Amino acid sequence: MLHRLDDLIANIRRITAVNRNLGFFTGGYNWMIQIVPDLIIAPAFIRGDIEFGVVTQSGAAFAILVGAFSLIVRQFNSISNFAAVVSRLSSLHEEISRSHEIESGIEFFERDGPLMCEGMTLASTTDAESPLLRDLLVSIPVGIRVLITGSSHEPGAALFRAMAQIPTPGTGRIVRPAGTLFLSQRPYLPSGPLRDVLITPEKEGEISDHLLLSTLHDLGLERVANQVGGLDAERDWEKELSLREQQLLGLANILLSAPRFVILDQAEMTLGPALLEKIMHLLSERSITCIHFGRAEGDRAVKRSEDLTGGVNFSFRLTRASYQAVLEYGVDGQWTWSIGEHAS
Repeated sequence: MLHRLDDLIANIRRITAVNRNLGFFTGGYNWMIQIVPDLIIAPAFIRGDIEFGVVTQSGAAFAILVGAFSLIVRQFNSISNFAAVVSRLSSLHEEISRSHEIESGIEFFERDGPLMCEGMTLASTTDAESPLLRDLLVSIPVGIRVLITGSSHEPGAALFRAMAQIPTPGTGRIVRPAGTLFLSQRPYLPSGPLRDVLITPEKEGEISDHLLLSTLHDLGLERVANQVGGLDAERDWEKELSLREQQLLGLANILLSAPRFVILDQAEMTLGPALLEKIMHLLSERSITCIHFGRAEGDRAVKRSEDLTGGVNFSFRLTRASYQAVLEYGVDGQWTWSIGEHAS
């Protein structure tokens, strides 16, 4: 964490230095172009070869000419911002193209009932001899809470991508119910009215404002609706809200959509264990099966954590016992699947 903070500070210093030097250059340039024509015309005026009016005419003509040639200097900030956006879009396009080039032998089927992984082997992109997961065979029934965890993040990230039908090197078969929703660590929230963020087009007209506001209240987001001016307020939500509020807004959409399955990625990193426990209860009340890729304590209590209102909740315990089933992956693609009798 400290290393990342040092890198951030160093990067801010580099940006500040570049902007300072750019300001010195553009400022000096703008002043110099006002002086240059006077330096050229002044000797001729002193000799009496030209009248004083020619000096002002020459200065105006020179300013027009230099202004036309100084487009890049004057608009350097705008051009550099445009170049940065083009570079990011180019990187995104390359990554999308590369993802489509990945050869995946994983088959997908949509069918009501449990979510199943059958004979799943996920290959490592760095070591072809050591798969991330080997011969995974699990069936996750409807209506339970499942933790998927392990000592390394890479196998979990690969399995999350595979379940989301993102091309992932591997073989096997995934069967999942239609409408399964996913919530990544940084959810995508489209710009526009708050109502459109909460309701999918398929549910438009089916959900009342009372239910929308009630769901926001359950997640501690009524303050957001009040601050922006109601459900029809238009904002750029990724800039308007903190990452925690973005996560909660994504969860509000999930609660209102009421899918059979929802899959969360590292939700405890942003929300904290107390919030995550409360949200899993909200999902269970709506008969939504929650699959969480994350971590849980063994038998150790969490001493301090936030609740939905931002307060502090002491002596709260989020352990593996909070889940009804646990899929744990280890080294060399090994895994174990444990499920309680009441959940099978």
